[in-house]
Formats: sequence, structure tokens, C-alpha cells
Amino acid sequence: VSSFLDVNYAWYYEDVEIKFDRLDIDARRYETTQFLRPYDRDFGFLHIINIQLYDAGRYTCEAQTPLSRTSATVYILVAGPPGPCAGVEAATIPDTELVMVNWTKG
Repeated sequence: VSSFLDVNYAWYYEDVEIKFDRLDIDARRYETTQFLRPYDRDFGFLHIINIQLYDAGRYTCEAQTPLSRTSATVYILVAGPPGPCAGVEAATIPDTELVMVNWTKG
């Protein structure tokens, strides 16, 4: 059996599949990526852009190969708009659009 089976990921919000190819506003708020990690394992990630209070809820990732299917579910709680936090520092990384965030217990 090959360790390089095709893996397809589907994402669900409250048991409704997120369709990434739709052009409506809600679908454009989600990004998904699939890439190879060490040990030849594929991982699928969901990125929620500009998360809001109404985005809280149950998210499920379903991974499927020609031989098997599995899923994992998580409940995301959005506590409120971001505000100042104690012990948090953010610094931009020069010549990129990245930010490095460091925090300490406090």
C-alpha cells in the first residue's frame, strides 16, 4: 500500500460544508491549505479571515482517501474583539507581511 494516497479535505461549519469556490462574502472569509509535512503526512488547515463573534461554533475537518475516511471536530469560542493584553508583544518582520507575537504568563 502506497503511503502517498490522495487525501481530500472537506471543512464543515455546524454540519454545513464550507464551499471555497463560492463567490459570496462568507466563503471568501475562509482559506484552506494542504501541504506536505515531515514523515510524508498531509495536513489541511483552515484559516478564518477577520474572525467575528458570529464565527463561533463547531468546525469539522473530514479527511478522505480512497481507502478510509476520518474526521475531527472542534468548537471555536470567539470571546470578543481583540484588545490590549498583558504580557503580549508584537513585532513586524522586515520586508514581509508577517508579525511575530510573543507572550509571557501574567
